[in-house]
Amino acid sequence: MLSLDPVAQQEAWEIHAFRWHEGALVEEERHRLTTNLYFTHEVVMLLERAGFVDVQVTGEYNDLPPTADDTFLVYSATRP
Repeated sequence: MLSLDPVAQQEAWEIHAFRWHEGALVEEERHRLTTNLYFTHEVVMLLERAGFVDVQVTGEYNDLPPTADDTFLVYSATRP
């Protein structure tokens, strides 16, 4: 991670990729990736504003309420 901006809710990462062929490095690339961070209630609100209903949030495909230990969340919703 290169930087974190909590106000803009963005983080910047650098990826360094290598391609090898028969033991020799043939290509190398560096790229900067910027990701936006969303809190759970923000995603729910965005889904509802987009017209979805019955928005449910669970943790890691387990159909349980999300916890801080979950590495990802699953959002399901219905479009009427």
